[in-house]
Amino acid sequence: MTNYKKEKGIPYESFIYGKYMPSEICDDLLQGYKKNIKHAIPGRTSGGVNPDVKDSLDLRLHPNDSMFFEYKHHLANMIKEYQDLYETSWRAVDIVENIVLQYYKPGQGFKQMHCERLDHRVANRMLVFMTYLNTVKDAGTEFKFQKITTQAKKGLTLLWPSDYTHYHRGVINNKHSKYIITGWLSHVPFQ
Repeated sequence: MTNYKKEKGIPYESFIYGKYMPSEICDDLLQGYKKNIKHAIPGRTSGGVNPDVKDSLDLRLHPNDSMFFEYKHHLANMIKEYQDLYETSWRAVDIVENIVLQYYKPGQGFKQMHCERLDHRVANRMLVFMTYLNTVKDAGTEFKFQKITTQAKKGLTLLWPSDYTHYHRGVINNKHSKYIITGWLSHVPFQ
């Protein structure tokens, strides 16, 4: 727990970790999104595209895409801190799914409570990571059972378990756009 600086309002018992990613990494990711916006697609969930559930424009990129190099370096340190904080060690885990840059226009968001491991197709997910790429007042993420709502502050990176214990949804802002990057740490089958 030595290097962990608890984000105000996120208690240890919540299993939600909060720490800031360097601002310049957020700027680079946001610039990369805007450069590649022609490749963005409507946001989808395991149920497909449904703007009543999730309304966004997503850019899905391979986890080894050069755009994520610096982000992944800092994220790896945060994951290590999470493991140390909660006294766990994981073997055979990696980021194997596409990392998603998401753009929410005013009034858009992930409106429905959900967790990141809802069906067999994503059963290997164990930890979620998400970083706010810009600051948006009165926006963020609401965690149902923890009764915690985080604020969308540029660079704030959250890690939390992917299971039903951490149902969450986006806090919708009707005046400002919000950008995030998100993905999952998953168990990798032994070969």
